[in-house]
Amino acid sequence: MNGALKITTPSGTGGITALATAQSVLTIGCNPSNSACFNGLFDEFQVWNVARTATEIQNSYNKPAVGNETGLVGYWKFDESSGTMTADAVTAAGHTAHNGTLKADTAAHDPTFVTPPVALPLVCN
Repeated sequence: MNGALKITTPSGTGGITALATAQSVLTIGCNPSNSACFNGLFDEFQVWNVARTATEIQNSYNKPAVGNETGLVGYWKFDESSGTMTADAVTAAGHTAHNGTLKADTAAHDPTFVTPPVALPLVCN
């Protein structure tokens, strides 16, 4: 979280289990079984099919991804200004986009897009 390791959970053979995105829904920010949802903001969310080192993660923190990095299989920037969809920004050849659907437990909790009042400090490569 924010460039620092917070939680690890070894599972499967050798401690690694692949995320079956072709066969299941990926849910972030909320537990669908009890609607215990994260109360905060997401700036972006990335899914990789390679293990990244702490150094690689720290070196890319506060830097936007290009979208064609080796191993990047899902990249949602949440840059839309309205609506209930967020685009998958992976641009690698042969990638099938997996656009995200933004949901909530009730209409009163529908997600909204927020523009920061002050531009966040991003470091471009």
